[in-house]
Amino acid sequence: MRQLLFTGFNAFGQHEFVNSPHDERAASASAVCAGFSELNAHDGGNSNNKKNQCTISIAWRYTAYALDRKLRLRGLLETEPGDCVEVETPGEIKALAAGDSHCLVLLYTGELYKIQPKLEATLQAIRLESPPRPSTATKRTIFGAAKAPAPPIIEHIACGTNINVAISSENAVYSIPSCLHQFPDRQWRVQQLECGHEHALLLNGNGDVYTWGNVAVSWDKWR
Repeated sequence: MRQLLFTGFNAFGQHEFVNSPHDERAASASAVCAGFSELNAHDGGNSNNKKNQCTISIAWRYTAYALDRKLRLRGLLETEPGDCVEVETPGEIKALAAGDSHCLVLLYTGELYKIQPKLEATLQAIRLESPPRPSTATKRTIFGAAKAPAPPIIEHIACGTNINVAISSENAVYSIPSCLHQFPDRQWRVQQLECGHEHALLLNGNGDVYTWGNVAVSWDKWR
């Protein structure tokens, strides 16, 4: 999926410091593109390969970049603009969601991690609670003891100022790390997930839009 991202300004050095040309005779098109540089992700010539492509997420004071298993946060991480921290994840990175206090990192395996925008930050695994299940769906050992549920496989993440959301392959909705809601797991798929300041919007494959906020979870549906 191709996205156009807007970051506002580069005062914190999120995208490195660049100097615009001062030649007044430069064409207007060149002036518009001044200061832009290209990030190349080489994937062996296969442009349809979703892996090995650069993933970007933008917060107000830093930007998160991911390529393969390498994650870089750049911006105002401590006291100076242009700070940068780089870590390597256990697997290939599928998605990022940058927030003010932390950045969510989703791997292709469905595992979810977070990292704080600090110079000495380390990657931390997130443990999510299991969604409620009826007693008839509880798996048991041959001795009758209940088996521990498998950890959820996360497929979608998003961050706002005061909200963060993760959605599993079984359509469980998390306000990390708590499970808030369970949508039907058959013939119901998430198409897109976005977060604002204190609310979230979810679009499913049927064209239904769900919204919920930070205080009262109403699960209103628009269509």
